[in-house]
Formats: sequence, structure tokens, C-alpha cells
Amino acid sequence: MAIRSHKQNQKKGTKMQFNITRRNFNLALGTVALVAPSGFVRAAEVADKQTLRYGAATDDITTLDPHFAVSSGELEVIDACYEGLLKFPDGQVTSNGLEPGLATEWNVGNDGLTWTFKLRKGVQWHDGHGEFTAEDVKFSLERVKDAKTASPFSDSFAVIASISVVDPYTVQIKTSEVEPSLPALLVNYQAGYIVSKRAADAGIDFKTRPIGTGPFIYKEYRPRESETLFGNSAYWGGAPTVQQFTVLFMSDDSTRELALRSGDVEAIELPARQDAVDRMREAGMTVDLMSPANTFSMLFNLKQKPLDDIKVRRALAGAIDRATLVKFLGKDVAAAEVSPPANWLSGAHGRRALCTV
Repeated sequence: MAIRSHKQNQKKGTKMQFNITRRNFNLALGTVALVAPSGFVRAAEVADKQTLRYGAATDDITTLDPHFAVSSGELEVIDACYEGLLKFPDGQVTSNGLEPGLATEWNVGNDGLTWTFKLRKGVQWHDGHGEFTAEDVKFSLERVKDAKTASPFSDSFAVIASISVVDPYTVQIKTSEVEPSLPALLVNYQAGYIVSKRAADAGIDFKTRPIGTGPFIYKEYRPRESETLFGNSAYWGGAPTVQQFTVLFMSDDSTRELALRSGDVEAIELPARQDAVDRMREAGMTVDLMSPANTFSMLFNLKQKPLDDIKVRRALAGAIDRATLVKFLGKDVAAAEVSPPANWLSGAHGRRALCTV
């Protein structure tokens, strides 16, 4: 789920702009929330410094390979460095209204199986690895699909039968069956991130050195301390105003909250509990809760009596007091579902709270 914060620099009249896209905060409960501590840190000060410090709920990271990463401290960096062919609308995780990313246009043929993607020209890979082309798309998607890669997201592309390079700026994807939601699988999320074939061929290990096309370039990693990214002045979407983005590892919730209140960071991540949301708001902060996230479901074994009887299943479903459950969890961090969302959405393993100026 994409979170883009825009804060107005009152002195210069320009926008402070950065991406912190979180679609998978692999935690037990939670939601993504943006919290603005207006009484503690002014947005204009952040814009003047052109830096953003973010407190992540982790002791350290395990990988920065976009086709493997699932944890806090990793996903913030990956989303700032990498992109997909398409992207979700800002602040939403929905297949409606998908926007152009590294692809500028796409369509499906009359057979319903053949998809064609026209790619953005002139996009440059970080650290001098050349121009983004269709070869990178083919390499990336096949890398995720390949059983030898062992990506946890490989099932996302099970429906893809083949990927072909038509020309440097055109890719054709054929599916084994009609799959209307294919574009939603190619967004800037998990399997959809595009990596550099040239960097891979040169022996670059994406686990420790992200090479993307995004608005930030990875510069430094300090074990059990932090990661630092710099703004990409050559970014095709325009150079970000924030020139330095630092992710600080802070596994303790109280430590992150104290750091936010004291102005040591401009953004933090918190478990999305109702009490935490209320506390942040009472402190004068604006909380923006993001969804969808964890889905808690009751599954029936239809082969076992009496669950094979639809009347019994209907009775059980009717007996669930959704309103009371939502009230118990908190009206701002829970919502009733009648049925689970599609598999590609339910892959968001956690809801988290994100606090920022």
C-alpha cells in the first residue's frame, strides 16, 4: 500500500516529497498509519534539512532482494529503490485505477491471453547500470517464476506461460488461462518489482546491494543500526526534494514513539492498536490508517458433518457478531469482511502503524 507524504515548504513554496510504500508489514496485527506530530516537528524544518529519518520496528534486516523481502526495515528501502511495470494509486491497495509505472500503457489481445506492455523510455538504473529495457522485465519475471530462485512470491506468476521481448521497449506476456487481474500482479509489490539484468550478470548481489530505477539510491548499511538512501537526481519522475532517507532500526515500540516525540526521527512505525492510535491523536498527531492488511477468516471443512450442510454453515456465519468484534479490536484498526479478498491482496501479512510529520 503506497504512502506518499507531501508537506508544503512554506519558505520556498515547494513540496517535500517521498515514498514510503508499505503493503506487507509481516506482523501479527496492525495497519499502516501515518501520524503527523505537528506540535513537535514542523514539516518546513524537515523540508529545509531535506532529510527524513524513519524508525522501523526491527533489530536488523535479512535481505534487500525485492523478490524475497517481507519484513520491516526492508520494504521501506525496496519500495524507495525499486519499481514495477504498474503501480497502485497513492495510499491504496486496489486493482481499480492502476497507474503507469515502468510501463506507460498495456492491453490484452482478443484471445484474452496475450498481454502487451509498452515500456517507459530513457529510464536509468542506479549506479550506472544502463537503461531499463524489456530484457530487464523478462529477466525479472522469469527470475520470480523459476523454482530454482525459490522466491516466496513465485505462485503469483503461476498463470504466466511465457514472457517475450518484442523490442527494447515492448514486452509480451502470455497466460495459460484468462487472467483479467494480471496487471495487478505487476505492480510495485513483491513479485512485481523489476531488477536489473545487467547488474545481475555483473555479479551484483541484490540481497545486500539494491539496484533499482526508483527515486532513491541505496548508499549505506550499518548492521543493527541503520540504512541510508540518497535522492536520485536522475529519476524519471523528477528528483525528490528529500535528499536523504535514513531507516533507523528500533525494535521497541516505546523507543520509537519517544524518538518521534523528541524529534530524533520524523517518522515511525507502530502496531496498529486502538489505544496507540488514540494516544497519537491525543498528542496532536494525524494518524492515517492504511488497508487492506491481515484478514482473519473462519474456514469450513465441507467434507465433515455437520459442516457439509449449508444450513449449518449459514447459521454459524449468522452467529458471528462482526460489530462486536470490530468494537473489541477498535473501530479505527478493524473492519468487518464478509468474504476474504483475492489471494494477491491477502498476501499483505500485517497491518502496521506508520507515524510521520
